[in-house]
Amino acid sequence: YPMDYELCSLPQGKTHYQYNLHGPGPLVVFIHGSTLPSWCFDAQVAALNEQGFQTLRYDLVGRGGSEFIDVIYDRELYMTQLDQLLTHLGISGPFY
Repeated sequence: YPMDYELCSLPQGKTHYQYNLHGPGPLVVFIHGSTLPSWCFDAQVAALNEQGFQTLRYDLVGRGGSEFIDVIYDRELYMTQLDQLLTHLGISGPFY
């Protein structure tokens, strides 16, 4: 897994993420699909960071470096994971 990621323990399991605060620009959150992990966004994240945007990308529960847990994998689980990660990072404002 990429070395510049962090791992946090959330109620929905451990989540593998990268949060970049490279400038004053707005925050862009990247959420991958079901087959690729979050580092599939390497080029997009690098380009946005160079332009001063902040970025957050993470692996969905059960994918990439995030923990596999024995639950039903559905939209509610993924929305809860995102909410918990944003709370963990202290993000309460708008984002793209």
